Amino acid sequence: MMQMCEGIGEMLITSVDVDVDMLEESKVSATMIGTTALAACIGFLLDCNYYDPDFGVTTNVYLLVHYSSWINEAKLSSSQILKEFLQYLSSELKDYLNIQSFYSNLEAHPRISNCHLVIAGGDVEKNLRIRKAFSLLNSPNFNNKIITNGYNDDVRFLLKQLLNRVIIFKCIYKGSDDDPCDSFPGPIKRRRKRPETAINDAGYDAISDGRNDPPGLNIKIGINGLGRIGQLVFRCAIEEGIQVVAINGRFIPIDSIVYMLKYDSIHGKFKGTISHKNGKLIVNGQKINVFAEEEPSKIPWGRLDAEYIFEASGVCTTIDECQSHLQAGSKKVIIAAPSTDAPMFVMGVNEDKYTGKETVISSATCTTNCLAPLAKIIHEKFGIIEALMTTVHSYTPKQNIIDEPLNKGKLNSMAFRVPTPNVSVVDLTARLNKGAKYEEICAAIKEAANGPLKNILAYTEDEVVSTDFIGDTHSLIFYAKAGISHNDNFVKLVAWYDNEYDSDQLEIILKWNLISRDLDSHLFVSDGRHVYYESKIERNISLDCDVTNGNGPETIKIQLEPDLKYLYVGYRYFRDGQLTKSGATVTFNNSAIINSVVPYQIVQIPVVNQPNANFWIVCEIDGKTKNIQMFENVFEIHNNYSLDEIGKKYLNI
Repeated sequence: MMQMCEGIGEMLITSVDVDVDMLEESKVSATMIGTTALAACIGFLLDCNYYDPDFGVTTNVYLLVHYSSWINEAKLSSSQILKEFLQYLSSELKDYLNIQSFYSNLEAHPRISNCHLVIAGGDVEKNLRIRKAFSLLNSPNFNNKIITNGYNDDVRFLLKQLLNRVIIFKCIYKGSDDDPCDSFPGPIKRRRKRPETAINDAGYDAISDGRNDPPGLNIKIGINGLGRIGQLVFRCAIEEGIQVVAINGRFIPIDSIVYMLKYDSIHGKFKGTISHKNGKLIVNGQKINVFAEEEPSKIPWGRLDAEYIFEASGVCTTIDECQSHLQAGSKKVIIAAPSTDAPMFVMGVNEDKYTGKETVISSATCTTNCLAPLAKIIHEKFGIIEALMTTVHSYTPKQNIIDEPLNKGKLNSMAFRVPTPNVSVVDLTARLNKGAKYEEICAAIKEAANGPLKNILAYTEDEVVSTDFIGDTHSLIFYAKAGISHNDNFVKLVAWYDNEYDSDQLEIILKWNLISRDLDSHLFVSDGRHVYYESKIERNISLDCDVTNGNGPETIKIQLEPDLKYLYVGYRYFRDGQLTKSGATVTFNNSAIINSVVPYQIVQIPVVNQPNANFWIVCEIDGKTKNIQMFENVFEIHNNYSLDEIGKKYLNI
């Protein structure tokens, strides 16, 4: 670390009193680190080992990059900022090394390895945005597929190299008319020790790698109400690494809260540990305050630093009713229901209208989140003269069907409530201003699903039923085969929506030791689908995460279909360590299946003399008989033999 700091040139003073071991948790320097040179620009120092295949030698290289403002990070989310800068750094490093790629299957070694990154500089706002973005790489709950989907292999490779290896100097610049950034030619030799009061005025510590910030980019939330929505908000927050500091469950004993959060008949058991002690929840080792207040103003949100309150009690649904949360010290309130006066925002429809000045907002209804994006696409492309919407809805408390983001003057609606626990459907019948064939309408929706509404809208032409969408995270899934075109100006469109999860599934859990830091789960299906880190959710199948620097677990859940077969394999992503010595195990978890037909509950990778093996064929599963045929095949994939081809070979497709 000391060598890396020296590589920044002489921009920083060298009185650092802590030697940061990159293999251990980083610490905060007790010594002030001062400069007048970094100013409002951002500097990146990338340290890595470079392997030269022509000479067969590895050397240590440093790349110092001065970032100019071609990326407008002010308008991007943290994950988008990280995407852009990783692509930028990847390109700069390849140019500097004069190489086409960091890794090729044709070569025995990756071109770069053992990467570390130091980031310094920026004004307060710029530095905070950059710090939050790159702190994602140091978060234990970071889902790197948010970043790598749609990006090339080199960006993904660099991301995995930098996991838990980023050091970020917090902002110490307060701004001046004489900004040295204007004439920055490279390393600046001028240095001056900054007065200690400057850091106190700015309110920032000297150095941070993001580890000492709580998980979830320092976001702290509170949850008021523990009905279905409150429970789901809790689960989602924990999964995303957002810090839940307090829960208010009126009239609910704490042991009942533990049970409600731990067990769910639709979502299944909570993936983690939950208990209680001394009146607090203990979730994955972290303490969460629990209150049973009827009046929200009595909950000490401010003292607990809870910035965002998810109002899920069903009691506070207006701006006035939510004032009690603000008076208690919170900054923002999100109503998990429609509101008569709070602005409502629907992703894919009007989130761009959010200014940040709002203190109370509504997330509208689940029906609106399904209907509004679909109606927006059709209206903008073809024009809606008038429309009727019918929803066949799983049982929930009474709710409004049409919310603010929809045009009430042109659209009316009705709802049927049916006795199913989850998954609902919207039927939109519209008269169009601009005539269009049904195929044109479907093409417009599919284009949106692959473009601006990706991850919000999904498109399917499969023969599906409602339960196929249990666990789907999209706001809506447009079902092309269910629609009807009466004529070019009169059409019926159908979309499913659900955020629930089926617990009656076969779980396949992969674990390994640290000899290999990244094994991947792959599931091939006889209908041609492939579930893995870049395609984690398919019909009736989901992969929970991609562990890129640890020992698992990675869990695939399958709702077995009787006309399909499945092939499960483990793949060694990096060439570090030996797959056959990784201690990898696969656990099959479903008592109904295991006790009847499955001969194994836990299988271990064969220990064979295959030092270059990177592929483990584990088993084939028959969806009809639920029989699991075990394999002991471990081998190396050759360059001309892709993963998909192996899946097709074993499944005879």
